Amino acid sequence: MANDFIAVLDADACVEAGKVISDGTSHLSLLLLHFKHTYIHEFVRNEIKPIRQTRYKDVRSHVEDLIVSGLITPYSDGDLLYLLKNVLADEGVSCSVYVGFLRTALDMLHANHPLILVYNDILTKSYSTINELLSDLVFHEKKLQSDYSTGEIKTIVLLQVIDFVKEKNEQINLFVSNDKKARKLLTGTKSAIISCSSLASFILLREAGFAKTDCMDYFNTYAGHSEINAIGSDGKKLNTTYQQLYDDIFDSSKKVEMTKQGIVKYC
Repeated sequence: MANDFIAVLDADACVEAGKVISDGTSHLSLLLLHFKHTYIHEFVRNEIKPIRQTRYKDVRSHVEDLIVSGLITPYSDGDLLYLLKNVLADEGVSCSVYVGFLRTALDMLHANHPLILVYNDILTKSYSTINELLSDLVFHEKKLQSDYSTGEIKTIVLLQVIDFVKEKNEQINLFVSNDKKARKLLTGTKSAIISCSSLASFILLREAGFAKTDCMDYFNTYAGHSEINAIGSDGKKLNTTYQQLYDDIFDSSKKVEMTKQGIVKYC
């Protein structure tokens, strides 16, 4: 793995991988140490609820600690707009580019998706200042509901902005999410990005030199999960268990890899 990945996080992956063990670390914090940079959109950050999932620390507080330590960099819509302004100089042009990125993200949804209606007025309007656009975003996002896939759309906008303002070797190339539909959506944005689920990310740790015993305490935080789908060596869907998949990931006699969309595959 060798710090090759510049990652962006989804809320559900933070909740699953962010369960803290007795030494104060988590599967998530271990992964982040081996990523070059990691980003999260402010909207996604706020989707992480302060639910105590271990007796040590709730996940939301743990993620906040990782942000404070610099392992995760959050970006709000305002932050992204000012990144664009730093490159483009003009606020109106920056707003236009941002709205274009938002339109590209929404175009990936089906034609009747409710988010398209939520943002329709913004897509048809011209802006001369960043504050004007931010004000409209706040106003129209009052209509949002939790099942609108807004986090994924915000993440796609973040990805496009980072690609626009950063050098090629600083662009996002990994999306960490447990949502299969979200992973499919994000990997459709560009050929260079791959996705992985929390469980599949143990493959990344294996490639970084970690052994099964090194990761066992982190895997144990997934207790309660039982069945999971993978792809068998024959290319067909395979129903297996978390424990079996974890064992096979670190079994040198098995060849277990990850597809572009983050599905574990037996080769």
